[in-house]
Amino acid sequence: MSVVKDTLESRLDAEKQARKEVSKTREQLETVLKKVDFASTFFNNYQKIIQNTRQAIEASASRLAQTPRHKFKPIANDLINFARQFDTFNTEFELLEEEPRPEFSRKALYVRGVAALYTNQPETAKHYLVGVTGSKHPEPDDLENTHNRRLANAHYYIGIIELNFGNIQTAIDSFEQANKLDSDRSDFMTRVVTAEAYVMSSIDEFSKASRLIDEIENELNARRNRDDRLDSDTLRIKSRASIIRANMVILKHEEGWQKEAENLLIPIYKEDPAYYYGTYSLAQIYALQNKREEAQRLFQDAYGAIERSGDLIITTEARSLILIHMVAGICCRHGLIDEKRSDNHLDKADGLRSSLPRIDSQICTVFSALSKFNERSETIHDHIELIRKGDILLEGITRAKKNSP
Repeated sequence: MSVVKDTLESRLDAEKQARKEVSKTREQLETVLKKVDFASTFFNNYQKIIQNTRQAIEASASRLAQTPRHKFKPIANDLINFARQFDTFNTEFELLEEEPRPEFSRKALYVRGVAALYTNQPETAKHYLVGVTGSKHPEPDDLENTHNRRLANAHYYIGIIELNFGNIQTAIDSFEQANKLDSDRSDFMTRVVTAEAYVMSSIDEFSKASRLIDEIENELNARRNRDDRLDSDTLRIKSRASIIRANMVILKHEEGWQKEAENLLIPIYKEDPAYYYGTYSLAQIYALQNKREEAQRLFQDAYGAIERSGDLIITTEARSLILIHMVAGICCRHGLIDEKRSDNHLDKADGLRSSLPRIDSQICTVFSALSKFNERSETIHDHIELIRKGDILLEGITRAKKNSP
């Protein structure tokens, strides 16, 4: 009986222990289930956060994508904020987003590319803009003309990047793609930069640039005759086209070039005095002709226009800032007769060369205020030193012939 009793007690103890273990396991299971339920709730809520963030990015992209090209500079901070939001999403959310992960719209890629362009990141800009050009059909919420305009703009910006890095023919090809998409021929600026690319190509391509400028000027003159005026943005495009023609005259340096350049630059100064590139260029010509009083007055006018424009404050691209500071340095030295202020601008221009963007081993070029040509960073340094010594304009014919085939 003692053996039976011990056996029953042993089994009873084992059963009690088993019940305790079952109870403990049940409690652990309930805890796990609660954690699983919490994790599931957390996951679902996190997916909503991701979805809402993606929608916010797309909403911002839809708004910013409507911005005309020439209006992007004043909203550079908006572009920077968009880029930060876009990149943060890709870093923190993309891998955690529930499958299937949707792609960002071409509008978002376009705005991210433009933002990179305005923050000295041409390689990143090109990456996203190429993604835009790969889209051959409008997105569901796009009109065809809106799609084509964005596609043309992407080709335009890619062309600008290629031109700035000295890849002239690739730039021309991109600009021509943009021009083909301009069915109503309203995009004068792309034709202007196409003309600039031909000028940068070689002196043998000047005739192509001249034909484009003829077209632009004829169409804009017809518009002015029809409307009795040109709005400020269109007038600036006309001024830029005219200054390209004047730069070709300066670069070719043929007999009578100074008078020819003067005749081209005077209308720019009269019609668009806020365009300081035109004003300082005319001042350069007057200085070479020993018209000292006229030159000094125009250098002063150009510097005043630079200050009023606010471009030294709102411009974010190192390439553009270097040119503005070079022009300001020339104007201060020969207009204000203020060498200290001139040196300050030239020091800033020289210092900004280290901020010029790169793509692989290539460094972005800069348009020189002295040579009227895109130059390497080292050459820009040399030109800055020449401005300090009092140089006003370099002989153009040597530079133009150097780029001939």
